[in-house]
Amino acid sequence: MTAAETFRAEVDEYCAVRPERLTVEPAGDGRYEIHVQWAGPESVLRAVYVRRVLAHAGVEAQPASAAGGDGWALRIGPVPGDRVGELIDSYVW
Repeated sequence: MTAAETFRAEVDEYCAVRPERLTVEPAGDGRYEIHVQWAGPESVLRAVYVRRVLAHAGVEAQPASAAGGDGWALRIGPVPGDRVGELIDSYVW
């Protein structure tokens, strides 16, 4: 089992990684930004995990506190349009 798989198993044991909010916005030139937001006390763990696995996959993600300060968010990308579904399925959802 890889380090990412071990970390994912530990995260799954304590909380779901799925976000409370997920939006995809065009960034131009056929590229998109994926905005992901988690709420609650475990939100920082979720954001850190997703950012780590994305970094391992070579995808940039910028963290931020969520609107209202009740959680954490990531801005992923911009990424090519043909990778949006794969990134969400593999790393976010």
